[in-house]
Amino acid sequence: MEALYECLGDIDSDVWQAAVEALKATEGEAAIIKALAHASTNVKIGAIRACRELKPVSRDVQEALVQLLGTDEYEVWQATVELLLEILHVRDFLDILFKHPDPKVRVGVIAIFSWKGIKGDSVIQALIKCLGSVEAVREEAAKTLNSFNKNEAFYKALENPDPSVRAGAAWALGRLHIATLETRKALQKRLGDDEETVRRAAAQALYELEGVNALTEVLLHQSVKIRIGAIQALGWLHINEPFVIEALKERLGDTDDLVRQTSAEVLRDFGHVSAIIDALDHPQHEVRAGAAKALCHLHVVSYPAVEALRKRLSDPHDTVWKAVTETLRRIGRIDIIEEALNDASPSMRGAAARALRYLGIKTPQVLTALKNRLGDDEETVQREAAEALSALGYDKLIIEALSSPEVQVRLGAIRAVEWLNLRNQSAIEVLKERLGDDESSIYESAAEVLIKLRGVGILSNSLSHPNPRVRARAAMLLQKLQITIPEARKALQKCLGDDVEAVRQAAAEALYELWGIEPLVEILKHSQSPKLRSGAAQALQWLRINDRAAIDVLKEALGDSHPQVHGQVTRSLFSLADLEAFIEALGHPASSVRAGAAQALGQLKVTDPAVITALQERLADSSRGVRQAATKALLAIGDLSLIIATLSHPNPSVRIGAAAALKQLKISDATVVTALQQHLSDPVLSVRREVADALFAIGGEAAFIDAFSHPIAEVRLNAILELQRFAMSPVALSELLKRLADEDDKIRHVAAGTLWKSGGIDIFLNALNHFDPRIRVSAIKFIQSLATVTPPVIAVLTECLADGNATVRQEAMEAIQTLGGTDAFIEALQHHKRKIRIAAARALGRLRPADPKVSLALRQSLSMHDLALSLAAAKALLAVSFRRFRLRKPQPHSRHRRVVRGGQQNGTTRRLIAWSALVIGLALLVVLAVRLTRAGNAPLTDSSPEEVVKQLEHPEPSVREKAIRKLQQWKPAQAIPLLQQRLADPVTSVRQAAIQGLFEVGGIDALLGTLSHSSPAIRENAAKSLAGIRHLLPDTSLTRVISSLQYQLADSVTTVRQAAFRTLFEIGGVDALLRAFSHPSTTVRTGAIQALREGRHTVPISSVTAPLQERLADSIVSVRQVALRTLLEIGGIDALFHALSHPSAAVRAQAARALGEIPEDHWQIIPKLQDRLSDPSPAVRQATKEALRKRLQRSHRRM
Repeated sequence: MEALYECLGDIDSDVWQAAVEALKATEGEAAIIKALAHASTNVKIGAIRACRELKPVSRDVQEALVQLLGTDEYEVWQATVELLLEILHVRDFLDILFKHPDPKVRVGVIAIFSWKGIKGDSVIQALIKCLGSVEAVREEAAKTLNSFNKNEAFYKALENPDPSVRAGAAWALGRLHIATLETRKALQKRLGDDEETVRRAAAQALYELEGVNALTEVLLHQSVKIRIGAIQALGWLHINEPFVIEALKERLGDTDDLVRQTSAEVLRDFGHVSAIIDALDHPQHEVRAGAAKALCHLHVVSYPAVEALRKRLSDPHDTVWKAVTETLRRIGRIDIIEEALNDASPSMRGAAARALRYLGIKTPQVLTALKNRLGDDEETVQREAAEALSALGYDKLIIEALSSPEVQVRLGAIRAVEWLNLRNQSAIEVLKERLGDDESSIYESAAEVLIKLRGVGILSNSLSHPNPRVRARAAMLLQKLQITIPEARKALQKCLGDDVEAVRQAAAEALYELWGIEPLVEILKHSQSPKLRSGAAQALQWLRINDRAAIDVLKEALGDSHPQVHGQVTRSLFSLADLEAFIEALGHPASSVRAGAAQALGQLKVTDPAVITALQERLADSSRGVRQAATKALLAIGDLSLIIATLSHPNPSVRIGAAAALKQLKISDATVVTALQQHLSDPVLSVRREVADALFAIGGEAAFIDAFSHPIAEVRLNAILELQRFAMSPVALSELLKRLADEDDKIRHVAAGTLWKSGGIDIFLNALNHFDPRIRVSAIKFIQSLATVTPPVIAVLTECLADGNATVRQEAMEAIQTLGGTDAFIEALQHHKRKIRIAAARALGRLRPADPKVSLALRQSLSMHDLALSLAAAKALLAVSFRRFRLRKPQPHSRHRRVVRGGQQNGTTRRLIAWSALVIGLALLVVLAVRLTRAGNAPLTDSSPEEVVKQLEHPEPSVREKAIRKLQQWKPAQAIPLLQQRLADPVTSVRQAAIQGLFEVGGIDALLGTLSHSSPAIRENAAKSLAGIRHLLPDTSLTRVISSLQYQLADSVTTVRQAAFRTLFEIGGVDALLRAFSHPSTTVRTGAIQALREGRHTVPISSVTAPLQERLADSIVSVRQVALRTLLEIGGIDALFHALSHPSAAVRAQAARALGEIPEDHWQIIPKLQDRLSDPSPAVRQATKEALRKRLQRSHRRM
């Protein structure tokens, strides 16, 4: 049978026909059905052809053919379709589509419609229905409808009664990317569908087609269902974007409860309950009310939520505070409302009373609290408490409060009776009793209320009455009745020292009306009581008595030592007279009056030029107290700029006084330091000395160091001269060393002399290693001028012969020639460093000494092993020989013979020189040829590679150095690893030779590669050694070195970081360090700050304080923490105080937070933070409040 099946797939029609006949003869139609299910494609196609021979086609064969519609073999499917289209109608296919259990068959039927373009209405309806089927069928139906250009079918399907069809239609629109306006509107409408699956599908499709805006725009749709669906869609799709959160917050104020609840639930699901809490502060009262209801719906009882609700109790809009009140009740936090009755805010206390009235709570605790609120300091709170008690039906508690032991409660109860218009008899009786109250405010208020209610009056008391209002009334009565007895005068004078201003004012008016100005002058001159003297001065101000006698007595009173009296006299004099009176007082014979006048002008803060000039002149006053008062006054009027401006006063004494004032203030301000540095150029020596003392007191040595680089030469010169009077640190000496490169000769001379006094010859020898060639040149010149000939001096100068700078080499050559002569160069030819030997030979070639020893030494330097040295020695030998020929004296002959032989001698000399040059050139060519023939893969040394490697481990440092020099002739791939290992050598000279060898063999890349070596010791020594070859590096390579060293600041090993820090400072200066502070890499920024803390004594602190303050606002927490610790260590808590005034709001905020966290107790922390409460930045104010809270909490815990 299998063979017959195979024959069905034969391409020969005879074979196929025979197979069909045979199968029919054996099993009949059943055999054909089995062949339709055969594994072979050809067999199945042959079976389909056989089915055409069957007349008619039975039901079983049809079912077998229908099953093939689900096949994955296109040829089989196509043959099946062609046959079925002959024997079936469209309605039969529709029956298969609706009834067949196999989804693949249904997909095949839909494919027939698509392939044959069958678009009848019944087909379209069937395809729409298929949109609600399984995914494969749904997808095929959607594609077919789309191929028919039947978008309206999808829109129609969206209105289908079957929710699965609606969901499928929405899915199809998204899957097929049918992004039209009609699609958008239809899908948005489906967001309000009753079935969740439809809403989800529509949401997904909208998001895929139009993005999140298609969802957020319908949040304002007029249909409640659609708004709810859009909110749910945002939740289903997890679109947790800030603008979505804001849109959901807006919906909390929706008019529909279900919309508000859905918004709240989505915000909760997003984890943004805090957004609901924030919505309590929304500008729209509907949103605030909705947020409160949302918190109630979600039953959020967290502390932030409850605290936010508590604050909203005082909302001015009825819907908001009522919603908040209802929410607090439903979440069981009525206690919050009760506690709010005792809140510090009057509006909150009033709101709490209003809320309790709204809730109708009548518990004993609430009634007692409301009763106590009748004594509140604010009238609005009293009124709310009174209305609440009355609304709750407890007028009797108000009447009881009229007899309360608390004065404020009694007074509030009296006002409540007035507000509520309580005219019952019991209230009237208690008010009558209050007329006998000990407190005047009580009985006066009671009298006023009684007058309004029933009409009664009050009585007055005497000048000695404890009630100030009674005392004031007594004074007015004395004035009115014109009583002038001595007892009245004394009593009124005594009242000038009363604690209550109204009493004093009434007494002053009475005294002046009855006796004139005499009683007031008498008190100012002779009274022993400061309160009476202050009151008399105040009385003159109130009464506007500005005659000459009053002005003169007030001017003399400026010298009063009591601060209260002085302050009042100042105010009175300023009110009655002009500034000229104070300026005249500055010249008063009494120093106390002059000091008082200066102090008064400081209190008044008058910016009049005449006042400022007069105060500036007082800085030269003979009295120290006057000078101090003038200084404080100038600071109070303006700022330090006024004192700084005085440094330019034409009077030298005033300039000295200004400098002394700045020294006394010790305000570490950059402007002050800059001004003092500027005035180091003052022509008067005494002024310069005082300026220098002030500069050292304020800025210390660092200020002088900064002045070393001032653009004015005179400032630089005097900074060096004045700093000699103080002890100079190594940092100062290091900065002073840089002045050796100054453009001014006098400054260079003074700097050199100062360095000589401080460090002797050693400091100049060390300067020869400085990276700046100008400093090295100046150091060589100074050493030469000292004429100090010692072996160390000659040795260091010899090292300079190989300097990378031509000027340095020239100066070193001349200095050696002057100090050590030719012998020093001959010794240098035997130096252990190859480059020194070469440099010495070149120097001898330039100098061309006539000493025979030189020629001998140069000939000995001709070597087959060192081509460069041989070339240099050969050139020098040629130059020396040429000089010798030129200097040879002619033999005595007759004049004629001298002329003839002179010509012969000159020709002979030229021939000898030419032959010498030819011989030396041939010798050098032979040396070069020998060297080239020995070149190859093997190292260019006289030793084998194994011997050189062994010599690198030799105990003698000189042997190791020679081995390193031999390695320089190796190929880079062989030499670099060995040279890198030598960077861990314990001997400095070996390490330096290794770093130079690396540079010569592999260039800058080899050096920078060593910085990332696995060995910390090698990394450390590589970083240290880079400073020694700075002069060899071009600017481009130097930039790369600085960048690599900045990355080394992030090294995990402390010693490596410190080495990188020091080298970076030596090569790139402070600027390179500051750039590392703002490096893009977090680890580099952190490492740079840590390295600064570890090596801060090598860097001027003033130059890094500001960048460290900026790092307080770094985006990375770890960087901020390290910056804070470093700032505290190098600048103390004052550095944080200065950061509070930084231009950046972020820095100020971080500084405030840091002051809240640090454990130190400093008396200025609280005042400094309080000053920031008025900062223009909300973030700074918030950080300041939090810091103050933490400081106060810490203080309470210690108590």
